[in-house]
Amino acid sequence: MDKIDRQLMIRDVVARGAIKNQAQLVKELRARGVRVTQATVSRDIAEMSLVRARRGTTAYYELGPGLRGEPLDALRRLMAEFVNSASVSGNLVVLRTAPATANVVAGAMDRAGLSQLLGTVAGDDTIVAVAASSKNSKELQNMFERWLG
Repeated sequence: MDKIDRQLMIRDVVARGAIKNQAQLVKELRARGVRVTQATVSRDIAEMSLVRARRGTTAYYELGPGLRGEPLDALRRLMAEFVNSASVSGNLVVLRTAPATANVVAGAMDRAGLSQLLGTVAGDDTIVAVAASSKNSKELQNMFERWLG
């Protein structure tokens, strides 16, 4: 499982349950078949900006602003509907869309809060997404291709 999929799973686990600590999160992920260490979960928590919130006398992890799912779910829907292909060149991911839809999809990409994505530039039917690294561009491409309609 790549980093993006793991972080999506973390988001789902935290959104659905009362996760009190990193050890519990590791246990939940392993129960779902994800091979992960506490150190990796710790880095993911920091990168995803998960927050600890008190409910009564106990603190739980919660999704921070922008991670509650709406922007990412919107991106998935738009990808399935409008994106035709995704290609990689270095740290760039080039997406081909239906005519006149690239700006809408690129805006959703920017709002989705993907840590691997630095930003996007859109034309009429093409998006250039700038990834933080070449490795990140391949991760993004794989994720986007899974969402294509």
